[in-house]
Amino acid sequence: MGTWGHGNFDNDGAHDWLDELHDKGVAAIRSVLGRVARAKYSDVDDAQAALAAAEVVAAARGNPRPGRQPDLLAVWVDDHSSEIVDAHAELAAKAVARVRESSELRELWDAEAKWVREIEKLIARLGAKAKRVRVKSRKNAARARTVFEPSPTASVRSPNRSLTATVVGHDVKSCYVIIEARNGGGSVFAAECRYDAIAMRWLDDATLEITYPKRARLDQHDPTWQFRRRRVACVYRPIAPRTRRT
Repeated sequence: MGTWGHGNFDNDGAHDWLDELHDKGVAAIRSVLGRVARAKYSDVDDAQAALAAAEVVAAARGNPRPGRQPDLLAVWVDDHSSEIVDAHAELAAKAVARVRESSELRELWDAEAKWVREIEKLIARLGAKAKRVRVKSRKNAARARTVFEPSPTASVRSPNRSLTATVVGHDVKSCYVIIEARNGGGSVFAAECRYDAIAMRWLDDATLEITYPKRARLDQHDPTWQFRRRRVACVYRPIAPRTRRT
């Protein structure tokens, strides 16, 4: 699916790296952080993996990113936080700084302010004093280890096929819409309704129409989407529920 937000886990690359973390443990953290910290320039895959690894280090030191974290990250931190030491935090801070200064990911985001703030906050959390990590119960950890089914999705491509709009079922009662170019993108719409209650169509190459249930609670409905130099206008059309004839 690519990229759907500014967060360091708002991309497929970071989640793919979490699988490597569970297979290789701390060695996976040292490997990617060391490689990026030493590199003069990192490609997008290494940069996304390094930011994910740095988030794991920060979380293991009791300074996670506010908000919900990926389940795989939470489980790993519960089991292995004692293996993360100050040297890992120092290496992570160097790697994150390199991503900010010289990486393909920086170029793709075009040093956008929201992305830069996300990076700076991560560096600050890595430099903060370590705190005691509160371990979840084994019951919750076991639940988090279960295999999750992929989120249901439906996509439609723009007339010139350069952009893709995708509605993603976050859970049974909520969904969001993302727009992506070849190198990334982000979300424009989020609502509390089933993903299959959303309809999308491109009116032209720069205008996307999103139809949604009128009664749905909206958490996000941006008037425009912009990524690098691409811009799309979003047109929203609420639809009243059909009434049954008696």
